[in-house]
Amino acid sequence: MPVARTVQGDVDTGQLGICYAHEHLLITGGMQVRLDPDFLLNDRAKAADDIRAFTALGGKTMVDMLPPGLGRDPDGLRVLSGVTGAHIIATTGFHTEK
Repeated sequence: MPVARTVQGDVDTGQLGICYAHEHLLITGGMQVRLDPDFLLNDRAKAADDIRAFTALGGKTMVDMLPPGLGRDPDGLRVLSGVTGAHIIATTGFHTEK
């Protein structure tokens, strides 16, 4: 059985359903926030409300594309997945400067 690795553990890919493939659910710091505080997305309750709106319309999975070092919050993503029931996949990799 093929699986997707989510912040809550492996999930059968047949359970992923409708997916938002490029999201930034939480941004708790990093260079972009230092340069422009409007990039801060650290309110877990508001993020949970947004995710619930997505799942209410039939969505099941979100992919958080924020790489390490740019304000990624893996613990927050696990909390959001737990309180909303949405599958959240956190990508890996690094962002390089141009």
